[in-house]
Amino acid sequence: MEKERRKQNILVGKLMKGFVDQTVEFYNGMKERKICRPTDKKVWDRLCRQTVPVKGRPLEEVYQEMLDDVYMSISLAQHPRSFSCVPSTASLVSWMGDIMTNAFNPHASCKRNALAADLIEKKMIHWMCDLAGYPQGCGGLFVSGGSMANLTALTAARDSRLKEEERGKAVVYLSDQTHISLAKGLHIIGFFQDQIRMIPTDRDFRMDISLLKEAVKEDAGKGKIPFAVIATAGTTNTGSVDPLPEIAALCKEYHMWMHVDGAFGASALLSEKQRKYLAGIELSDSLSWDAHKWMMQTYGCSVVLVRDQNNLTRSFAAHPEYLKDAKGSKDSVEFWDLGPELTRPARALKLWITLQTFGSQEMGTMIDHGCEMAEFTEKVFGSDKQIMKRLNDLGHDSIPRLVLRLAVPTMLAQLVNVLYSIVDRMYIGIGVGNLALAGVGVCGPIVTLLSSVSSLVGLGGSPILAMRMGAGKKREAQQILNHSFLMLLILSVALTILFLVSKDRLLMWFGASQSTFEYADIYLTIYTAGTFFALMSAGMNSFLIAQGFSGLGMATVMMGAAFNIVLDPILIFVFRMGVAGAATATVISQMASCVFVLLSLSQKKMPVRLGWGDFHWPVIRQILSFGFSPFLIIASDSVILIALNTVLQKYGGPNEGDILITCATIVQSYLLLITMPLGGITLGSQPVVSFNYGAGNVRRIRQAFICIIGLCVTFCTLMTVVTHLFSPIYVNLFTKDAEILHRSVMYIKRFTAMIIPLAVQYPLVDEITALGQVRLALFCSVFRKSVFLVSLLLLPALFSAEATFFSEPVADLIAATVTTTLFLHAFPRIMAKRTKEGQ
Repeated sequence: MEKERRKQNILVGKLMKGFVDQTVEFYNGMKERKICRPTDKKVWDRLCRQTVPVKGRPLEEVYQEMLDDVYMSISLAQHPRSFSCVPSTASLVSWMGDIMTNAFNPHASCKRNALAADLIEKKMIHWMCDLAGYPQGCGGLFVSGGSMANLTALTAARDSRLKEEERGKAVVYLSDQTHISLAKGLHIIGFFQDQIRMIPTDRDFRMDISLLKEAVKEDAGKGKIPFAVIATAGTTNTGSVDPLPEIAALCKEYHMWMHVDGAFGASALLSEKQRKYLAGIELSDSLSWDAHKWMMQTYGCSVVLVRDQNNLTRSFAAHPEYLKDAKGSKDSVEFWDLGPELTRPARALKLWITLQTFGSQEMGTMIDHGCEMAEFTEKVFGSDKQIMKRLNDLGHDSIPRLVLRLAVPTMLAQLVNVLYSIVDRMYIGIGVGNLALAGVGVCGPIVTLLSSVSSLVGLGGSPILAMRMGAGKKREAQQILNHSFLMLLILSVALTILFLVSKDRLLMWFGASQSTFEYADIYLTIYTAGTFFALMSAGMNSFLIAQGFSGLGMATVMMGAAFNIVLDPILIFVFRMGVAGAATATVISQMASCVFVLLSLSQKKMPVRLGWGDFHWPVIRQILSFGFSPFLIIASDSVILIALNTVLQKYGGPNEGDILITCATIVQSYLLLITMPLGGITLGSQPVVSFNYGAGNVRRIRQAFICIIGLCVTFCTLMTVVTHLFSPIYVNLFTKDAEILHRSVMYIKRFTAMIIPLAVQYPLVDEITALGQVRLALFCSVFRKSVFLVSLLLLPALFSAEATFFSEPVADLIAATVTTTLFLHAFPRIMAKRTKEGQ
């Protein structure tokens, strides 16, 4: 048997010689190789069939099989074109150190087993502690990776800061960018989910120190024990470094343990240029540091460092009988006293060999080179500040600025969108006459009904899409966009057929008289033919805004308005098409907006691009449930417009019916100047609320509500002043009839008397919808419309036809009061529930 073993050893030597040459050649020619090399199906099937044999196989056969079938079927993370992993390219010097260490296989738990290896590991630990700025009495241990380093540090932290009876009250703080190994480690050492506070990060993905202070103060006030803060020096996602000096100061104030996960970034301590970013790391109590990430080591080379080595021995030192003979002097500390492992390899040796070969200065230069390459990549792909300015970080940008950047463009877009109807009606009133204006006014409810259908899908799907993006669920966000497109496609075809078949009967129901029917019929026939473009442009535009592209959303609307403004006078006056020209101009404008929004959603820069497929009925139900509230709000406007026209025609009689409807058409057009931009503010701001609700950031949600309501109130206050100063000029654009002009101005002032309370109602309803509280939003909407409808029916019956115009302010005041009361009761409960879900 001895001869056979020697013979096999000689064969191993021959194979290893060839293997070393082959590996060096492999590394030298790596640039020409593929990065990803999947396992061949035949090879995979063969490996699946293999088991551990009873009798062994020839070594050459096993060697070649492993080389061809296993080692050659891996993704090459060390390839110069591979950017998928944090660990850098491993040096062949480290690989050589690995081979040498594994060949001699030292038992590195105590100095008696491997005295020189023990000395080298201690030298490496103290050298790294010096780089970190730790004082005398520090220490550490080489472990398998960052996960084990973090677990070791957290165990020491628990035993250092907490008595056993205090552990149930202890709270740990980490950020939403912290590595998953920390959460796992906390679970292993006995912490429950409700003892872990995830602190949101700022725009630079650093732990938000103000939120951390608030959380610590709140927990301390509740009798809990703020126990530890886990900071990160080089996050996995972005390489960001938490504000270490500020965190250290807070930890000192509350006697908390400060652990720094420097698995990735701590290696920057070797660089004179980069170490400044780690200022404050010397104040930490413990530090994890992976040499296999940025120090060119093969896997399995990490270290945990502590300010006071006694904290490790307190947790891990043990003195079983079978170790007494192996231990040195009574006071000596062995590596088995510093961590959970007893049998352990000499992990520090390959790093020692690498540093002895290159020197620490060269290592620092290589780290600098990596940073320079990252800066170069940023210049090539991401340094265009004009592009960055068009992108809105919904999770980190300043809330007031974010609300303004999203709401103002959408508000202006909606203001411009009002021109669709106002320009039509203005040109019709001046160029065709008052009866034609009344006829187009009769069509208003049907146009509003079509808008409500686009809102059913657009405002139903876009908040869900924003929530899914905030939660990082891109596939589900894609599903929402695909389903919304399909739903709008189906609805546009169905509605086109429905309205074309039933338009004559509908117009007579909606208040058309014999004098106005002809004009209403022409306008509605042409407008209905363009239903597809109307629904698609309005509905899909919400998904541009929901992804932070409010500028594109504004461009969609402004493009359509520009077409309409230009085409209206040409078709109405130049081509003498009258009402037909106005309707045709509107359809062409909506067609242009539709093409623009669909092309925009198909661009590569979209986080979620327009697609097709993956359709499921439950997704449609979810969109419909979210969109039902805004749909009902707008659809009920249609019902109210029908009731308004009918009531005015009934109580006005043959002499005043058409006159009152003409005035109501002008009044409604003016009200759109207020409600459309107001809706634009709340619509544009919805992604801020939805995204942060998905991300669980309650503080930013509260800020958003305050900013949105403030902006709405400011706008409506300004419009109140404008109404009293400039409404006669506005009405004069529609008619030169003195009686209609006088009455319209008076009715406008009545109708808009309570728009400031309305400025509270609108954002509360829409942003409650953005939080997913559809039933509450729906109730508030239905309540306001119900009050309006009841007032609309009672006031003219009790007083006169003109009293109808008091219905709007009565509804605005009562509904705003009820909605605010319900919101103040429900909002704390909604936020408390979301906070609990986040924990």
